[in-house]
Amino acid sequence: MLSQSRTKEKDARRLGADHFFATSDPETFAALRDKFDLIINTVSAEIDVDQYLSLLGLAARWSWWGFCPNPLANAHGP
Repeated sequence: MLSQSRTKEKDARRLGADHFFATSDPETFAALRDKFDLIINTVSAEIDVDQYLSLLGLAARWSWWGFCPNPLANAHGP
């Protein structure tokens, strides 16, 4: 599980998460680059989409379930 801080780690593990990473930790994105086949995003705030997309491997999927008024505000085009 990914979360902004470690405050949800106990609940995540109780619900079955084997791994937990805080996105506020600068090492998280480097350590997890290209590691995910699926990201289910439930964030309801603007995020740096490029950072999260860097976590996806080849032929991976992104599913966005959180409501954000401007979800791609921080995304960069090609």
